[in-house]
Amino acid sequence: MTSLDRKTDPPKIFIAWLTAFFLVVLGAKLWVVQLFGSPLPLWDQWYEAETFFRPWMEGHLTWNDFFAPDNEHRIFFTRLLDMGVITLNERWEPLLQMSVNAFIHAAFVCALAFCLWDFLGRKNGWLVCFLLAPFYALPYAAENTIWAINSQQYFMSLCALAVIVGLGFGKCGSTRWWLGLAAAFAGLFTMASGFLAAAAVGGLILLRLIKNRRIEKGNILTFVTCLVVIALAASLNVSMPGDIPLRAHTPGQFFSAFAHNLAWPFIANSNFMWLVPLLPLAALLGFYFRKNFAESRAAEFLLVLGLWGALQSAAIAFGRANYGDGFPASRYMDVLNIFVIAGIFAVLLLQQKLSSGGIAKQLAPLLPLVFAGVMFFQLGKISQLVAEQLLMPTRMMNLVAEERMETFMTTGDEKELFAPPTVRPDPKVILGILQNKELRPIMPGVCQPPDKRPPPYRLMLPTPQYRWPLLCEQLGADVWLKHENHTPVGAFKLRGGLVYFDQLGKVPGVIAATRGNHGQSVAYCAREYGVPATIVVPHGNSVEKNAAMRALGARLVEHGDDFQAAFEHAQSLAERERLHLVPSFDRRLVAGVGTASVELLRALPDVQTLYVPIGLGSGICAAIAARNALASRAEIVGVVSAHARAYAVSFAERRPVAEPVSTRLADGMAVRKPDGGALEVIWRYVDRVVEVSDAEVAQAIALIFQATHNVAEGAGAAGVAALQKERSRIAGRKVAAMLTGGNIDRPLFAEVLAHER
Repeated sequence: MTSLDRKTDPPKIFIAWLTAFFLVVLGAKLWVVQLFGSPLPLWDQWYEAETFFRPWMEGHLTWNDFFAPDNEHRIFFTRLLDMGVITLNERWEPLLQMSVNAFIHAAFVCALAFCLWDFLGRKNGWLVCFLLAPFYALPYAAENTIWAINSQQYFMSLCALAVIVGLGFGKCGSTRWWLGLAAAFAGLFTMASGFLAAAAVGGLILLRLIKNRRIEKGNILTFVTCLVVIALAASLNVSMPGDIPLRAHTPGQFFSAFAHNLAWPFIANSNFMWLVPLLPLAALLGFYFRKNFAESRAAEFLLVLGLWGALQSAAIAFGRANYGDGFPASRYMDVLNIFVIAGIFAVLLLQQKLSSGGIAKQLAPLLPLVFAGVMFFQLGKISQLVAEQLLMPTRMMNLVAEERMETFMTTGDEKELFAPPTVRPDPKVILGILQNKELRPIMPGVCQPPDKRPPPYRLMLPTPQYRWPLLCEQLGADVWLKHENHTPVGAFKLRGGLVYFDQLGKVPGVIAATRGNHGQSVAYCAREYGVPATIVVPHGNSVEKNAAMRALGARLVEHGDDFQAAFEHAQSLAERERLHLVPSFDRRLVAGVGTASVELLRALPDVQTLYVPIGLGSGICAAIAARNALASRAEIVGVVSAHARAYAVSFAERRPVAEPVSTRLADGMAVRKPDGGALEVIWRYVDRVVEVSDAEVAQAIALIFQATHNVAEGAGAAGVAALQKERSRIAGRKVAAMLTGGNIDRPLFAEVLAHER
């Protein structure tokens, strides 16, 4: 007995495999959503907002709106799902819709795995999951994943599987049969090709007629039912004038496109490659017609599955023969793969017939694995093409569109929507939707006015991340800077303050200890929220930062020789004057600061290393949280001053260690005593900590100004100083540094530039 002829799997074992398979597929799809999904609606979603959401929100939605065509399709279930998600979430969020769609597709994939396991004798469950995994974990069909409206594809697939199992293999009149019939009618309201599963079942009944030379009464009724479904589909068919040029206009065009689709996943020299997935199914068909063939039920399922896949390929060939450059669109690949999957499992079924004895018995189990391996290699090539030609360019365009949308929502300047590149497909339609008062409450967060957005974006826009050619040349790497020096207070700390104050509640006043940036954040937020602010700074603090905090309306108190002394005095004042003490490290501050890293990692999903300065730890903890949430593989490197080594020593010794502070230039990292909560996160997730001297920081300040004409304070330049120090380590890599602030005193900045000339 070969390993592929093992006894039946215990159900519990298969359920465990199926659960693991579900999580793999779901995780892969959510990973694509995190990396390439956009909070902005895409393409047809805007038209759906106009034709469906608008009458819904205006109170005159009818059943006709549910069943009205969207292009060539009647997407009833997609509209029902979207309405449900928006009702529960109280807002239209495409990223949430994509995540829900990922669950639906993962459920279909598991249903397909169960059917294959069941029809193939309830054995080799691990192999079924293994063979299916690359087809649904690789991102070649990611267009459906990142287009929230494309749940219609997944609903169609679910209905088709139910039709095949119910009508094709259920006894006429049984519960399974009626469920299959219900799925056949439901499929008509998923996509225009939703009726093809019924057509495939009709083909299965004809196969049975040819094989048995007779037809049972139940099969006659099922066949007639399939014809009724097909006729109803024809009556519901919609022809869109804009799609007519995309169709096949001659038999030659159709058959060329059809062969190309059947040849998928082969993308080069595909003229005759359609024979590769076809041959196993043709061989299985030959065995099926033999009288002594014992696997008729399994063969029928694979043949009807392959027939459904072939019919889908034919439908795409007819409707989109002149679409693109001959390469099938990514969104169609979630059905093109069905024909190939049927072929792989046909090989798996046939290998038992080939293992009659001798060496054939030993080699036969390898046949389906070799065949699948060839297909997996092709899937990898297609996935790479989709990532390079679709996912990355789409994400880059969406980032520009998101920035234009945010600017428009802040300024009201309509030019931001109409200047290319912008929101697609039609800025005029989108402008009308944005200006509709009834739709406004449910619009995505990125399409809300600043006062309706979640913090920190009510009072600031996302900051840019730029690749500076001179900086790349100087450092020998692909270097990106996240410009937190472009916030309203010139530093990243503002983000944390805005989130903190949004959740603060009513207090008589606030107080904070700072060397500058945290204090400016607290002063700015206190002014915006109408709360009196007191800021405690050590003696000798930056004159210009002190002036900025006073200009923001804060009461400034100077005390002690370093941050720790100022902080202890702030604690005393808070207790004495009953003020709310805003800490320098808090989960709410981390949540706000983390939005900077989220922006960066979403814009640069393939960045390999991120350098983050460490003050009291909110910035690096936020970067870690963002990296983990987005499933990024970037390593996080902490940067500290060589003259304020508390975090470096604590990281090395895995225990909190206080260290003296003597830095003159990197005051934002001048911490004597590390925070225990921050250390716990740093110990667990930071790859390494780099120490940079004041001299190295000065060189980095000068380099940043020379290469980018941006002003960086000492702590803000620390990331670039670490890049310089690790130049050999980062050579040829894609790296990023957080330019956390630009608040440096003018005399000190002039001194640095003069010295580094």
